[in-house]
Amino acid sequence: MPRPVYLLCSQSGAIDETSNAISFFNLIEEVKRFKIPKKHLASAFRPLAMRVVACWMNADGDAPGQVFEAQFAAKYPNKGEELPDEYIFSTPAFSFKTVYHRLIAPVVELPPFAGPGILWIECRVRRQGEQDWLAKQEYPIQLIDVTPSGPGGGENIKDGSADQ
Repeated sequence: MPRPVYLLCSQSGAIDETSNAISFFNLIEEVKRFKIPKKHLASAFRPLAMRVVACWMNADGDAPGQVFEAQFAAKYPNKGEELPDEYIFSTPAFSFKTVYHRLIAPVVELPPFAGPGILWIECRVRRQGEQDWLAKQEYPIQLIDVTPSGPGGGENIKDGSADQ
């Protein structure tokens, strides 16, 4: 059974072609969402974009060449909102060629979410063709509501964007 090593969400990253070393830039630990009057919501939403990387370690007992299925998901704190509780954004298949295997979802744009609360990014794995997940790893992102400052409390949106 694969063992979780790490799961990270960042604004960007790089992989060195020579050494295969990976770097992450601007880890995402919290997201501030402005409370905006309903008449501005359609023009104000900007999808949360991030790079998601999960690393798994090959465990003793896995047959060489065993194919695994992975699934990346965002689990929302929507609590009764008209939004999904979970959003699946990548389902790669892989097999271990070395002790470690990285799964990279380079640019993920998540749909709108209710807040505040904790948005959990999850990566789970199972043997190809099986129903049950063998292991998972989770990454928390704190969602924080912020009231815009200035006259009208958000009435002066100039560029049609809101931090999310």
